[in-house]
Amino acid sequence: MLLTRDLIVRNAASYPEKTAFIDGHTTRTWAQMHERSNRWTSALQQLGVGKGDVVAILSYDRVELIEHFFACMNSGAVRTGVNWRYAPREMLHLIRDSDAKVIVVQAPLVSLLADHWDELQAEGRQLIGFGDNHGMPLDLETLIAAATTPPELPALTPDDLLALSYTTGTTGLPKGAMWTQGMLREGQTWSVLAAGIRHEDVWLTPIPLPGATAGFPTYGLVNGMTTVIQGDGFTIDGLLDAIERHRVTVTLVIPTLLQRMLDAQQQNPRDLSSLRLLAYGSSPAMPSLIRKAGEMISCDLIQGYATTESVTGWITI
Repeated sequence: MLLTRDLIVRNAASYPEKTAFIDGHTTRTWAQMHERSNRWTSALQQLGVGKGDVVAILSYDRVELIEHFFACMNSGAVRTGVNWRYAPREMLHLIRDSDAKVIVVQAPLVSLLADHWDELQAEGRQLIGFGDNHGMPLDLETLIAAATTPPELPALTPDDLLALSYTTGTTGLPKGAMWTQGMLREGQTWSVLAAGIRHEDVWLTPIPLPGATAGFPTYGLVNGMTTVIQGDGFTIDGLLDAIERHRVTVTLVIPTLLQRMLDAQQQNPRDLSSLRLLAYGSSPAMPSLIRKAGEMISCDLIQGYATTESVTGWITI
């Protein structure tokens, strides 16, 4: 049975030198993603992480966020993302509710839980940092450099748990949706096919990636396309600049973000002629906004629904 980890291998073999990810700081080819996700997997296994163990990550939208997800796909570990916009109480709830065995933290975000790292470590959770001067007990790049032994890939089935996707409703603490290996594979495959996203496309996902949106940048596993993510911080001008710089052809936004894009484009026009498809969803879009987008950006528009429930798949009309 084909699983998402098999698609990592396939893309590395088929398109080794093709750019897989760009995050504003770092560019990775498919061959590099395969090698580094294997090293991540080995490093985590050497720390005692096995199938079913939860590995959390607190990070901006960096390529390390994708490598972490790929490592979980490889090993059968369970991926969960900690939203850096959460209050400490919500972050701690997510970590404990998921029973994260390992927490990976990007250096600029360490301070968000500065008063709690000691207690989390006392609970038996291992802490890994990446980036300069992170101060965590373990360093990601050191672990990866030392992980020279190929990982052990356990037997997996489509029903095995792959991720806990936390989201917030109108009240209460974050709630985790359970994603299986098979659910993500189906969501990726049918979304790419239904929307007609191609190998030649450059796909940009500006929506923050801790929770349900984490599946969007994995669409390239289906067709080997290049994916652009936002790096260390989102700005509307940075989004428009990225579309122009990387000749982005397909992107996904929420209606409020689309309005901001159009306003910023009016003030400081960029060359958005590379865009051929703009998807929007998560909340209703006013007809006037859709008409304005059609007038200002000469591309097809598609509306999606229920990405959390359908594992970042698109239900469209």
